[in-house]
Amino acid sequence: YRLLTEAEHHMLRDGKEYLSNNGLRNGSEVGVTHSPANDKGFYDVFGNVWQWCEDHFHPLEGSTPHVYYDDFSVPCYDGQHQIILGGSFISTGDEASIWARFHFRPHFTQHAGIRIARSEYGNPACDAHQIGNINSYETQDMLDTYLLMHWGEKHQRFDPLLAAHIAFPQVAELPIACAELVKRFTVGKERVIDLGCAVGRTAFELATTFSEVVGIDYSDKFIDAAQHLQKYGTLEYTRKDQGMQRTALTAIVDPSIDRHRIRFEVGDACSLPLYLKDFDAVILANVLCRLPKPSICLERMQGNNG
Repeated sequence: YRLLTEAEHHMLRDGKEYLSNNGLRNGSEVGVTHSPANDKGFYDVFGNVWQWCEDHFHPLEGSTPHVYYDDFSVPCYDGQHQIILGGSFISTGDEASIWARFHFRPHFTQHAGIRIARSEYGNPACDAHQIGNINSYETQDMLDTYLLMHWGEKHQRFDPLLAAHIAFPQVAELPIACAELVKRFTVGKERVIDLGCAVGRTAFELATTFSEVVGIDYSDKFIDAAQHLQKYGTLEYTRKDQGMQRTALTAIVDPSIDRHRIRFEVGDACSLPLYLKDFDAVILANVLCRLPKPSICLERMQGNNG
């Protein structure tokens, strides 16, 4: 079994359904058979709950954003937003139309449901097929974003035209602030591990105090960048300004930092190798919320195991 496809949802429609929920008479979803079936024998095609589809939201062939207008749809061409159809009991305006089609990530559950389907062998109703996992952290855009956050200067992160009219609040830079807190409160200064190190800024800052620093991240691309910075001390990247306009920037490691104290590895914070233990401090910054089960990581790193 699988979810319905967008094409199959169109096949369920009979073109004669004109149901309404005037005055929100129904204040919630109702049973599938609450309203009569349509002429094709299908219940609940429109107006009760949005129905998840197999189809990912994607552009038409040749579609590109205009240089002057960064269309809000573009970030959703990521293989993680799926089509929902049919509207819900509380949909109004254009979302109450038969033409309504929207896209969300699967975490959207409000007013949404599923209709399962199965293709007969040798006579598939569509070309639906399962696709592999798409990891957004392995894209160049995401790498550039993290390099800017970790290594960009203040004037590079804030638009100078906006800064001339808006006073940006003075906030600590997360990668540096994490390192400073660890230096301040950790008793031992021998070994430290940064789980979810991304492109490594915190690890480099810790190398000014700790004898051995280990940086672990799930992303191959992030670790490649961190290892490049460790080896060469610099790394070029680009900042996305607007549309297709970009600015070339360079990440530069402070030359006074002993880069030989650092080791970067690809790893899963929920499945760490046994040799990673006996650290004076463990850093988990901006990573627990991304783990499928944070307790596994926390239990693994407590006591002598961490």
